[in-house]
Amino acid sequence: MGGYLDLLVSEEERGVFSEPPTADKLYYRFAMTQPLFHWGVISRNVESAKIRRNIEDGRTRQAFAAVAKDIRGKYLELLIQNKFLERVRFNLSNVAENLKESADKRLQNLISEAEIYQIRIGHQRAVLWEAMETDTYETGLRMLSRISGVSVSDEMIADEFPDLP
Repeated sequence: MGGYLDLLVSEEERGVFSEPPTADKLYYRFAMTQPLFHWGVISRNVESAKIRRNIEDGRTRQAFAAVAKDIRGKYLELLIQNKFLERVRFNLSNVAENLKESADKRLQNLISEAEIYQIRIGHQRAVLWEAMETDTYETGLRMLSRISGVSVSDEMIADEFPDLP
């Protein structure tokens, strides 16, 4: 939450024939701001505060268990995001192949410009979707690095889900 207040007091001369010849004026401006969304900052800060409180209370076992749980959860999220990103990239390659075939058909006048236009729009959407999912995955990698304190790369994320006991 933030805000500001600006005040300006001035004295203005009115003119020769007016009574009183000067006028005091007060100008003010007041504004308040509040972010609509913090991109997870507040929830991460709350979790960090809980962990610090547990450590300070002498509950190191619970604190380390909570950290391990957070790391494990983020790792499993990355496994899912990795598989999803594979599917998005596979979809993009299919759409790109379809666009290439359609462009060849268009050169032979087998399809209309309106038909290939829809395919081009679909390809652009697939490219944007792939870029968005790649960014989400890379953000997850950075978050796992921050939580674990270890630099995490794409090669460290398994291709298959681990067997759980």
